[in-house]
Amino acid sequence: MPALFCDQLPEPDCPPVRVKLLGENLVAFRDSEGRVGLLDERCPHRTASLYFGRNEECGLRCVYHGWKFDVNGNCVDLPSEPPGNNLAAKIKIKSYPCAEQGGVVWTFMGDAQESRHFRNWNGRGSRRHTGFPPVIFSNAIGCRGLRAVSIPRIFPSCIQVRPT
Repeated sequence: MPALFCDQLPEPDCPPVRVKLLGENLVAFRDSEGRVGLLDERCPHRTASLYFGRNEECGLRCVYHGWKFDVNGNCVDLPSEPPGNNLAAKIKIKSYPCAEQGGVVWTFMGDAQESRHFRNWNGRGSRRHTGFPPVIFSNAIGCRGLRAVSIPRIFPSCIQVRPT
């Protein structure tokens, strides 16, 4: 499913963006290597919002206690723990896989076991559809004074409404 536009995360280590998909509050960020991550918005430690976090050195750091998460949701740094402690390896935040295609960041929000690789929709076998945006207008005449006129020579599927 589409999550956000790629230009909302213009460069590596840019500020994170809030995203709400299927009722879940998430945060999207682009790490130092240009990869896009989509994580649960709340840090698992004290539920502070990662939207206010610092995007630095291949991870998003929570501003409350400094826990840092990579694009896969793995905790990669706990500044309050002594060196050699493996507590960070046991901590993970909910994350969703992302792929960039056609100017859109796509994600899969289902079970990880059912996850499939993202298809290349720009390649062979893809279809391109062109449409026209609907135009909505109103006036004081009312419906009785309007008639629909088909203009098939210009746009075969377009109907123009004119006052009678």
